[in-house]
Amino acid sequence: MYKQLLLPLLCLFTFVSYAQKVEGDRPIKIVEEKTGNRITLFAVNENDKAFDVKITITGSNIKQSKAKPRFMRVPGASKTNLKSLITMRNKKPTYKYDLVVNDSLSKRALRRPYERIEIKPRTVTPERAIILYVTENCAACDDIIAKLNEANYIYKSNNLSEKPKAKEQFGKMLATKGVSIDEMTNPLVLLNGSIYTNIDSYDKLLEYANKK
Repeated sequence: MYKQLLLPLLCLFTFVSYAQKVEGDRPIKIVEEKTGNRITLFAVNENDKAFDVKITITGSNIKQSKAKPRFMRVPGASKTNLKSLITMRNKKPTYKYDLVVNDSLSKRALRRPYERIEIKPRTVTPERAIILYVTENCAACDDIIAKLNEANYIYKSNNLSEKPKAKEQFGKMLATKGVSIDEMTNPLVLLNGSIYTNIDSYDKLLEYANKK
């Protein structure tokens, strides 16, 4: 279980965002959205795996449920509703929160409403997204693409059979390395300015994408 992060008192008048670091992954961000006298807290998970999150709120001039805080499931690539606060009329609300993030998922964790968000590997920018070139005999492509879609990663997919000029250029380049593009059973993957011919699974793709 990852240790807690305690934030100072906050005056809530605008949209703000804070984060809890998750070792080996992106932080879990806490985002506040205010509508009238209601403040809704969301956990934003930009990882492709789920976490259980528990948030405890203390403060003044706010009303909240008196139920004991419990762990709530925050799915991968999601913005999940954690908690609602009601502010007291004509008074300035202040509060702090204690956030605990657990990567050991429990069957007892509560499920709350959430929406899917688009995520991308931490070392890839929109200008240099994952680009797949599907080879004619690619055995791994369908599974990789399906999992990229499920996890909402930013990527582009091109079928080499529909791009003869690109296929010719790649073929010549790979031939100098003793690789035949017509015999490849993996996709060609353009990632962070490099071309890979050995990525044969979704997990290996993420491994390369998340390298610093």
